[in-house]
Amino acid sequence: MRWPAKLKIRNQRDALIGIVVVTGLIGVVLYVAPNGVERRVAENHSVVLDVLPVDVAPSRISIHANGVARPVSEIPLIAEVSGRVISVADGFVSGAVVDPEVALATINPEPYELALAQRKNEVSSASLHLAETRARSVVAKRTSGKRATEYARMVPHLAEAQTRLEAAKAALRSASLELSRTEIRAPFIGRLRDIQVKAGQYVTAGQLLGYLYTPNSIEVRLPVRDQWLSFIDLPYDGTAPENPVLVTLKADFAGVSRTWKGEIIRREGGLDKNQMVALIARVIQEEGQIPLEPGVWLDASIEGTELAGVAVLPETVVGRDNRVWLVNKDQRLERRNISVLYRDDKQVYVSTGLANGDQVVLAGDIRMMEGTEVKVRQPWLSDISEGDAAVQATP
Repeated sequence: MRWPAKLKIRNQRDALIGIVVVTGLIGVVLYVAPNGVERRVAENHSVVLDVLPVDVAPSRISIHANGVARPVSEIPLIAEVSGRVISVADGFVSGAVVDPEVALATINPEPYELALAQRKNEVSSASLHLAETRARSVVAKRTSGKRATEYARMVPHLAEAQTRLEAAKAALRSASLELSRTEIRAPFIGRLRDIQVKAGQYVTAGQLLGYLYTPNSIEVRLPVRDQWLSFIDLPYDGTAPENPVLVTLKADFAGVSRTWKGEIIRREGGLDKNQMVALIARVIQEEGQIPLEPGVWLDASIEGTELAGVAVLPETVVGRDNRVWLVNKDQRLERRNISVLYRDDKQVYVSTGLANGDQVVLAGDIRMMEGTEVKVRQPWLSDISEGDAAVQATP
């Protein structure tokens, strides 16, 4: 039996209406039922921020820089004559401390001894020639008339004999000097490095044999930005400072973190391509202290001049835009611009924008709305880890 089309459509519409009515009734029952779903009101959380009271007071800025230790005086040891090295002292090695009185190495002296003997013979010949010329000159002056020429009186002959003797004596001194240079000696008490000579080796005049430096006189070249010179008590004409500018130098050496003291003695002229000025620090070697070795990489802290009215804050307090978050008297967040004099990886020195008693939020880059009501907490400074700032939410 087949149903009419109109009857089929009517039955489908009645079924949909029935489904909608039943669904609505179920929703009403669940809403009014005592054991139904309860609507919860979101709990209100207040934000607790760690703050640090500002103390504006005189402060001394420490300028940080890095440099490599180097000897004040270092010279290359050069072979001054050519020849084969016939002996080398046991102390002619890298790291040894040497004295000028000790011969470090000896180059075969025989060729230079022969040259010296020849020059002595030339001096003797020139002396004989001068004596003969003088005798002939005396005779010529007696036999010649008053109108005789200088040549007739042997004046130029006598001058030539005298200069020949002087030249022979100069050659003798040169040969003697060459012979003395076959012994290689240190020009001053110092320490050796990069020694490159062995017994039996042939060396040529001008060849590099190593380096000699003063081990107890070390300096450090410290590049700093030119604008930081205003914080350091140094004359601008390059002369030595009237009052010592102290420097603390730190490095890990021989497996231990060590500290040396120093003073800025001068600054180099001009700026490099990075707009940096080089300050030269002389290391003060204290008695019983391990000497600072050349080549050690050092972290330096240069003592600056004392500035009045400076607030010193942890580095993380200041945001990337040179602004800080404050909690005002109404316990609400406030964003404030500040003027930064100097900053390093630990501290920021602020000249303007803050007053005594201002409560600075330790987290400088929090994402909150200005005017938000907050609670504050002032932690003990010893409990604040370096560079940490706490932002907590408590019920």
